Amino acid sequence: SIISAPGNGATVSGVFSLIGTASHEQFNVYKVEFAPGADAGSGFTYLADGRGQVFNGALANVDSRSLANGPWTFQLTVVDLTGNYPDPCRVTINVQN
Repeated sequence: SIISAPGNGATVSGVFSLIGTASHEQFNVYKVEFAPGADAGSGFTYLADGRGQVFNGALANVDSRSLANGPWTFQLTVVDLTGNYPDPCRVTINVQN
């Protein structure tokens, strides 16, 4: 799982798309979550999920106007058919509206 854009440390405003890849040889589902702060390790809130694999495409749309200005951590988790998942991909994005 990879979030390729916006990149780690990028500054965003308004509505933007998280772009990346969510794939696995036994793919079941992916989910995107977010938490306040840089490099957050807990406190994540559900944002979106997908039932199909994504290859360098839109994983979720985010309206940053609903978030406080400052750093936010977004994570992408891919779950396989057995319910297992590798470590999520995390990026910190700075919201500046």
